[in-house]
Amino acid sequence: RTPDLTACPLVAMARRTLAILSACLLGGCAGLKELIYLNSSSGAALLRSASHSQPYWQLGQHFITELPGTCGPSTAVMVLNALSPQGLQAPVSSMYSWKYKQFSQEHRYWELQNIWNGSDAPCIEAKIRPGPLRGPLSLSQVADLLTCHNASVRSVNASASTPDSFRTALVEAFSGTTLRFVAVNFDRVTLGQEGDGHHSPVGAYDASTDRVLVLDVARYKYPPWWVSVPDLFAAMNASDSMIYATPRGYL
Repeated sequence: RTPDLTACPLVAMARRTLAILSACLLGGCAGLKELIYLNSSSGAALLRSASHSQPYWQLGQHFITELPGTCGPSTAVMVLNALSPQGLQAPVSSMYSWKYKQFSQEHRYWELQNIWNGSDAPCIEAKIRPGPLRGPLSLSQVADLLTCHNASVRSVNASASTPDSFRTALVEAFSGTTLRFVAVNFDRVTLGQEGDGHHSPVGAYDASTDRVLVLDVARYKYPPWWVSVPDLFAAMNASDSMIYATPRGYL
């Protein structure tokens, strides 16, 4: 008997990705504005003139490359480290601390090991229940991960929001006396990219071009990129009930 491969979620995801990418290659992803990469002259110029670039200078110094499948925790690590000037103390990092005979150095820094461990581990186990093999995290799970480490977080499902509300959230977060950060959970395929659901922090917003700079933690795939707010919001509002049924949105 020939197996029904159409019932396999991985096959469904692959077909969906190929179909949309093929349409983008043939028709230029109709309706999408072209992504502008930060390592291009126009991308760099846009950062220099952006109306709200404050987050970039805090997040950029902590920009990390995710291990495959860890975009959510990697995003949380960047945001937590960027909050350190506001008094959110990081734990001692065994990854970056060292000891040799009578010499030792301890460094406090968030990374992909200690974000799961320490005194906050019971909170993480209770809210996220990662288990021995941690899969990709949903929007609400990344919010829980940040909350467990004493960050104040508001999770917004795109389906319950609007592009205008997202713009307002960006401006308010980036313009206040105390800088706040925004992270997005979106569907890559909707933007004509390779992959599926993804998390990354927002580095800047430019009101005149209505574009957002996404600091993509999959740095082995893409440099940071500027995307129009309507296109990013559509990607946050996209879902695939067969693959990742949890809502997407922003923090």
